[in-house]
Formats: sequence, structure tokens, C-alpha cells
Amino acid sequence: MRLDWQRFDFAMNEYSWLDRRKLEGLGFDYARAMRDPLHPPLPRPAFVALEYDGPAWQKWLNSAQQAGLGVTHYELPSRLELLSRLIPIDAAKSPETLLRKYPDRGKYLIVRGLVQLSATTRQGQLQLLPSISQLLPDTIHVPAPLSDGLANLPIVPNASPRYTLTLSYGRHFEPWLVTSASSQ
Repeated sequence: MRLDWQRFDFAMNEYSWLDRRKLEGLGFDYARAMRDPLHPPLPRPAFVALEYDGPAWQKWLNSAQQAGLGVTHYELPSRLELLSRLIPIDAAKSPETLLRKYPDRGKYLIVRGLVQLSATTRQGQLQLLPSISQLLPDTIHVPAPLSDGLANLPIVPNASPRYTLTLSYGRHFEPWLVTSASSQ
């Protein structure tokens, strides 16, 4: 299984919450990155807070609808069920701050990840674009007892989710599946 999240911000400010102060707190030399945009810094490990199906998802969805999401507005509702509702909302060098700030484990995931910077020029001005480039681990093992009911589900294009999974994270931020259930 792969944990998927929304990587694209339609407002094109990428992750506006990932500002200079936060990037420097993660170990980036922001001033140097601005001086030398052709040699971006290496990605930095971080803990990332992902919000599930909350205000960040609604904001993302509104931006997606305004941008068209590559489909007509009539098609978007039928594709919503296929989209991840996990949105990165915060990052920190250690998990404690995020665990205190986002205590609801049903609404927020705190995971390990990588933050990276890239440079672009917009309207003649150099801008640094931070992003969450990867969540760690990026794949999650589905043990046989939980995968048995999922193995023979038919693939139906543009259908509602075919199954639900309950994911837990341990104190060392290692994920595992608790339950799985077919929606069919």
C-alpha cells in the first residue's frame, strides 16, 4: 500500500505555511538558497503533519475547482472519491511540537518525511518553492490476513473506493495496518 497525499497547490504558492522561518528551523540556509538557485540544498528530514478531510482539504478542493483540475466542474464530483484527502499542513524537526499542536489522531497524521527546496522565476523574481517530496516510509506492508479480502476486488474505473484501511503509527513513527474492509 502507498500513502498518498495532495502534493500540488493550485494557488501556486506551494505550501505557504512552509515559510522562511519554518524552513530555517528545518535546517535550510534560506539566504544561501536565494543566492545560488542553480544549486538547491539537499532535502531535509522532517516530521510532517497531514490533515485528513478537514479545512485544508476544503481549501485545496476550492482551489482545484477554480483551476479546473484538468476536468470539467461536472466531472469533479465523480472523481472526488478517488482523490487523497490528506493535506500537509505543518512540518517540524522533531515530532513533539506537532503532536502537541495536532493531538486528534483521527484527524491528523504525524509522519516522517523529506522537505525540499527548488527555485523558479515568476514575473521576473526568483522564488524558492518548498515541497514535501516524500513521506517515509513511502510504502506500507499489508499482511496476508488483511489483504485476503482485498485481493480479488474488481477494478472499476472512476468508482467509489473499493475498500477502507485503518492505519496506525507507533511511537517510532512506523506505520502498520490495523483493519481492512471491502466496500463492495
